[in-house]
Amino acid sequence: MRYHVHIGTTSILHRDLNGLAERLQGAIEGAGYVSDPTITSQLLTRRLVMSAYIDSDDASEAMAIGKSVLLSHLYEYGPEYRRVGIHHSDATPID
Repeated sequence: MRYHVHIGTTSILHRDLNGLAERLQGAIEGAGYVSDPTITSQLLTRRLVMSAYIDSDDASEAMAIGKSVLLSHLYEYGPEYRRVGIHHSDATPID
């Protein structure tokens, strides 16, 4: 089944959060683990939110895949991002 997944990080102290979001989106699109990923930055809360479509057996598995994809790509940008976690996640089934 296909799920529309939203994954949000905890706060990130990065000067160019918009630039980081754009680079992450490009990297995740190129990897092909999720379909149509969009990463937006929320400057007030200093968080990144990924929205994507994921094919999975159930919603919890889809959210786990989304979390793993977002954090693993974020961690590639440096050791300081290892302190970033997931603030929220949800998955909605798509008919």
